[in-house]
Amino acid sequence: TAASAAQSTDFRSYKVKKGDTLQKTAKATKGLAVALARRHDAALAEWIAAEGAFPETMVDRIVPATTAEDVAVLAERLGVEDQAMVKTEPFLQWVIEDKFCGPRPDFGAGVQLTAAVAPWEEAKLRLLNGAHSGIAYLGGLAGIEHVHEVLALPEARRFVEALWDEAEATLSPPPELDIIAYRRALIARFDNPTLRHRTRQIAMDGSQKLPQRLLATIAARLEAGQGIDALSLAVAAWIRWQAGKDDLGQAHAVDDPLAAPIAAALADAGDARARVTAILAFEAIVPPALGRNPLFAEALTHWLSLLESQGARDALTGFGR
Repeated sequence: TAASAAQSTDFRSYKVKKGDTLQKTAKATKGLAVALARRHDAALAEWIAAEGAFPETMVDRIVPATTAEDVAVLAERLGVEDQAMVKTEPFLQWVIEDKFCGPRPDFGAGVQLTAAVAPWEEAKLRLLNGAHSGIAYLGGLAGIEHVHEVLALPEARRFVEALWDEAEATLSPPPELDIIAYRRALIARFDNPTLRHRTRQIAMDGSQKLPQRLLATIAARLEAGQGIDALSLAVAAWIRWQAGKDDLGQAHAVDDPLAAPIAAALADAGDARARVTAILAFEAIVPPALGRNPLFAEALTHWLSLLESQGARDALTGFGR
């Protein structure tokens, strides 16, 4: 292994950078590496534990799922069909914890070294990903296919800015993270028509995404005595999405690992309030303390009732007025 080779050649350090799909996994990665090494060589395990560096990392880049149309367009440009192509945006940010047991590697452009990755990751989850979820469910319910098409609506832009205002108040950015500049860059990224980022793709796996993207932000604001108008509209749109039909009557698949138990929980709920009560009792998604908060329940019931009676476009139009 690389670690064994490093030990045998008397390297002073050994660095492992984990991916950013899961949060706060560097410690777990180190534990797994040490445990695996211990099964083969106890001395190697001790060396990794003492000398190895496992910095946290985070990548911020929008990567839409590849479609058959993407493959065809690229094939026309290149004259070769690449079924493994990946389409992404020009923006790229790789944040790495400045935690090395030897000289810093030369990572080149686009890399931000920081004392703590968590504030950067929190900003990405609550600003980029939180807005993406709101855009996906409200846009999807309105029958709008792509993110940039949703943002072409002035009322949708107002909603996104309001959601960011709410989320920003819960952040603790380091000095080198300029939230104003990040928000300005985000709106430009969302407006990019060449990405053709589909709302239905972002809407997938909502039960796994909402706790970090929206619910944690809502809990923080409620604890601080702050409003949750935009954030609760986004969550209400997710609840409405579970019905499997948009405002135009078009059916869609609820692509989620918890789709079946969510549907079962909602099956006997006869109105918006009952549906909110059922979702708030779903502890696999909603933290119990948040689920018991009456202010959250009332906000969700208000927005879900409006979404069910008037639709996402009208809800966005009336938002903030």
